[in-house]
Amino acid sequence: MAQAANDAAIIKLLQRGDQATWRMLAEQWSGELYNLAWAAVYQAPLAQNLVNTVWATAIRTINSVDQRLGLRLWLYTLTCHALLDHWRDHGQQPQANSLIRELQRLPEAMHLAVILHLRHNLSAAMIGEILGRTQRATEQLLQQGLQRLNHQLAAAEGLYATNQAAASAGD
Repeated sequence: MAQAANDAAIIKLLQRGDQATWRMLAEQWSGELYNLAWAAVYQAPLAQNLVNTVWATAIRTINSVDQRLGLRLWLYTLTCHALLDHWRDHGQQPQANSLIRELQRLPEAMHLAVILHLRHNLSAAMIGEILGRTQRATEQLLQQGLQRLNHQLAAAEGLYATNQAAASAGD
């Protein structure tokens, strides 16, 4: 309750164009938004560009922010929308790391849901708010995403074990 009142007061200051409040918000949240973006794209310059896009969008849309979301969910929502827009416009780049590669094979919304859950410890209800889904639909998305990721990693590990056994047999 206190956080919601604090967020509402901050949003009012932002809507009035209070530059000190914008700077404070950017200092407080840029690192967390960068971590979310980086965990989704695995490229530092791209993650920073996405965060810059988020701040530009925040400034442009502050007068229409849904105060019920609070600052955290609003900023996460803007970040996830920036990521979804990027993926839609540019696709995902394959990476060498098997976990990253397997995460990137998940559909975009599932990928974001898994990251928000595992990396940022958000609940299904909060992720649903960010992605514009019901809590139940988000729970299903998370369950399917975690199952697919587990299956893909198990298959990748099995392939690795098979290749290691074949390499050992050749010694």
